[in-house]
Amino acid sequence: MSAHIIDSAFFADFFGSSEMRAVFDDRNLLQKWRSYWRAWLGTIAIRPWREERTGSKPCR
Repeated sequence: MSAHIIDSAFFADFFGSSEMRAVFDDRNLLQKWRSYWRAWLGTIAIRPWREERTGSKPCR
């Protein structure tokens, strides 16, 4: 059951194209956030290794 008229299979095309709905689709947004967080966490995880290997710490 749709929560909003834009989610409706009958009325969705009145308020936007299928391409724009794909941009804001829940699955698409979750995939983008997942890739963002993976990259961010990867940067955090490698930082101590890099500091130990090079012997330098970033300026704060």
